[in-house]
Order: sequence, then C-alpha cells, then structure tokens
Amino acid sequence: MPTFVVLRRGDEVDRVTGADRGALMGLVEKWAGAAGGAGAGFGKGYKLGGDPGVAVPPLGGRGGGGSFLGAGGAVKYVLDGRVIDTLPIGAWARGWLRVAIVFLGLYFTSLFSVSVLLFYCLLLREANAR
Repeated sequence: MPTFVVLRRGDEVDRVTGADRGALMGLVEKWAGAAGGAGAGFGKGYKLGGDPGVAVPPLGGRGGGGSFLGAGGAVKYVLDGRVIDTLPIGAWARGWLRVAIVFLGLYFTSLFSVSVLLFYCLLLREANAR
C-alpha cells in the first residue's frame, strides 16, 4: 500500500496511507505552505516525461548531442540530481557489457547448435553408409 511520509528535521510529522489523491494533495499543500510557500527552499525540480530535452538514453548509446526518438533537441541525462550532456561512463560501460554478454551468449548458442547438427548429420551419413 502506498505510504507518503513528511519528515521535518528527521522526525515524522505527517503521513498519508493509501492511494487517496485528495489527501495527498492536501498534505503537499499543507506542508508547502508551512515551508514558506510553494517551492520555497526547494530546487527547480524536474517533471518526468514533461521536458522533451530530458530523455532516457538508448541502451548502449554514448549520448552527447544526438536526438532520441524525436526529442527535438540534444539528449540530456540526470546524474546525482544534475542534468548533464553526456552519458555517464558507468552507464556507458554497463550498456557495452550487456551487448558483449548477449553477443557471446548468442555466438556460443549458435556454435554449439551447429556442431550438434553437424555431428548428427555425420552420424546419419555413417549409418546410411553401412
């Protein structure tokens, strides 16, 4: 069950349990007002799916200035809450590692399946020769 908790200086001060949109909106408005108005003391923030400039990187892509699925502009990535222009090296390396694992898996699967097929063909030819 979804639970939303408001913390103030590390202590729980309010809680909403369940998927009640009205109660959640009331909770946000109440504590945003207590913080000095909506957005006071908070950063700019980002809305998921709202900014076409911030897109999910394609798997294994290097990023850095290309367009992604008609995003209309340069691809942006989020790393530790910062928007950056290039794909982080860790994500890039993980993408290539996935590609290498898939390639090797397919390669060895096809290699062994072909060798088994050749073995049975030779076995069949030898049986027919007798």
